[in-house]
Amino acid sequence: MNFDFWNRAPFIRLIIPFIFGVVLEIQNDELIDFSLPLFLIFTCAFIIGAIYNFKNSLIQSAKIVGTLLLLAIFFGGYNYAWFSRSIHYNTHFSHVAENQAIYKGVIYEPPQEKSRSVKAFISIHEVESNGESEACIGNLLVYFQKSDDALNLQYGDEIVFSANPNEIKPPDNPAQFDFKSYLKNNDIYHQAYIKEGTWQRLNTNQANQLKYFAFQSRRKLLKILDSTIDDEENLAVGSALILGYKDRLDPEILRSFSSAGAMHVLAVSGLHVGIIFIVLQALFKNFGKRRTELKIVKVAVMLIALWLYAFITGMSPSVMRAALMFSFIVVGQNINRSTNIYNTLSASAFLLILFDPHIVVKVGFQLSYLAVIGIVYLHPKLYGLYNPKNWLVDKVWSITCVSCAAQLATFPLGLYYFHQFPVYFFISNLIVIPFATGILYTGILLLILHPLGVGEFFAGLLNWMLNFLNKSVVFVEEIPFSLIYGNYVGVWEVILLYLIVALVLAWFYLKRKSIAFIIAGLTAIMLMISANDRYNNAMQHTLVVYKVPNESVINYIKGDANYLIANKSFLDDDGQQLYYIKHFWFQQGHLKAQKLAWNEDISSSSDIVKYKNLLQINDFKCFRLDSTTTVSNMNDLRCDLLVLSGDNYFDIEEISQKIKAKKWIIDSSVPYGKSKKLEEIISEKDIDVYNVNENGAYVVSIGY
Repeated sequence: MNFDFWNRAPFIRLIIPFIFGVVLEIQNDELIDFSLPLFLIFTCAFIIGAIYNFKNSLIQSAKIVGTLLLLAIFFGGYNYAWFSRSIHYNTHFSHVAENQAIYKGVIYEPPQEKSRSVKAFISIHEVESNGESEACIGNLLVYFQKSDDALNLQYGDEIVFSANPNEIKPPDNPAQFDFKSYLKNNDIYHQAYIKEGTWQRLNTNQANQLKYFAFQSRRKLLKILDSTIDDEENLAVGSALILGYKDRLDPEILRSFSSAGAMHVLAVSGLHVGIIFIVLQALFKNFGKRRTELKIVKVAVMLIALWLYAFITGMSPSVMRAALMFSFIVVGQNINRSTNIYNTLSASAFLLILFDPHIVVKVGFQLSYLAVIGIVYLHPKLYGLYNPKNWLVDKVWSITCVSCAAQLATFPLGLYYFHQFPVYFFISNLIVIPFATGILYTGILLLILHPLGVGEFFAGLLNWMLNFLNKSVVFVEEIPFSLIYGNYVGVWEVILLYLIVALVLAWFYLKRKSIAFIIAGLTAIMLMISANDRYNNAMQHTLVVYKVPNESVINYIKGDANYLIANKSFLDDDGQQLYYIKHFWFQQGHLKAQKLAWNEDISSSSDIVKYKNLLQINDFKCFRLDSTTTVSNMNDLRCDLLVLSGDNYFDIEEISQKIKAKKWIIDSSVPYGKSKKLEEIISEKDIDVYNVNENGAYVVSIGY
């Protein structure tokens, strides 16, 4: 073991057990009764052991003391994460208010316009319940009914409103994005819908003053881009790339950049701050080498530049993470002692975790640090494999090595979170990285010079570069097989992939046969997991009635066959399908489905027969009752599932006499209030009923 490395990187030893403790709390936050006493026990034992070891200097006791410290840090991480949740305090608004109450709070993120509402996050500081006002804490997700007043809401607005917050529910559909866990890790546990006329704005500019002025500054800078960039697509990409403003990006742009492996340029984060850092480092390369005072000036200027950029981009969490990380690197590289880059990175990550312990499970945090670690460790090794003499070839090779290093470090997580892999990432990055650098600095110069009336040249150059960048990304996206899409991997597969990558790199260094055998063994385990998944997917025979707001959606999967039945508007909406359904398809080994509208029939398939609203799969029958069906004309229809659909009047007495079904399903196209009443009426008749609106998707294994 390289003890010298560990001695020069103490923060790595601290952060690893701390992160494991935080992760345990995220997985199970009900262990506080055990973790707090254990933390105190191990902390006291460590202190006693450290004092004893200091007096006796015994190697064996030093190992025990070290182990006690790691255990204390582990349980410290758990307790720190637990106590960072506002829900665990009696002053949380959910413990103070009962049912409908009057809340007062401040909007702490810029509101987002949705199709039918305005979404905002509010920090609650006062609640009035049963005629009494009380100070409280807690964050609330709010959807305002869309109106002119709601659309004018801004960051920092203090509002008072009447609401009855509800706990955020878990995912409604299998394998759907877990919005509840995501919000929980952002200390948000409740949501509310606020109708027009039930809220009032009290004050403005009541949130963090620095962030408020940052957002206001960004709005002014966006107006400059609006006036100088004519093309809407170029404006959307330029606003995102230069100022981190992503609201203008449409799904087509996002898809193109994602398929080309260039999504990282649209989110101001590590890449952009890294570009600022690299240029600053080049400018100040020889500055302050001989005089400490000049070195202090150098560090100050670089830090001010990094944080000024973070300020004008709205101080988003991703850019703040990157600015902090590179600030640590700046300081670490310029102090008068030997520093370890991994220790510097660990120190910055540790500080971020202390500020927000649940950041460890956030995708941006994980990908940012893994990408930087991959570049720091792998880039020199990859770059050293080839030594080009030509300057241009050398730059191309260097960028390629950077891209490959970052991709090697992040692709298992990319497969886990996004189920895709951009095949030609190394091609797109040859264009994206130089042009992103040029666009970023040209954009900054334009924003500085435009008020002086001398920014026309930079405006023209910026428009040309943005146009070239967008066309290049589309070109890479349209290359055949540019994206491997729909790959579903689990946590254990991600761990195995990282082990295999690490061992392959170790084999290149050490050339030991034992490492090759371990790689072969792990690869065999991966193949067995994949084979087992393929077998299970081939044997599946499942019917799903999804919960999709105001839609009636049924999905039948049998082995390689996949049928989706819904209204045509939903069948044409790929974004809706991706959010509600497609992650389940990926899990089940499917990328697409044969799509059928409710007014279409199918009789030629060996898997399924559909005639009007009757769906038959071998001996299994599913009948959908909607406004197009006349129950009075039926006579003793027998089926396994009866699906009630749409905002219609259902005569339960007549339906139960005419149709004999083993189970009744109320789907999500039935309005919520009506579905609850129908469920009560049907249950009173001792009929087995399932309300999709209330309980989420209905999944049944049909069998063979």
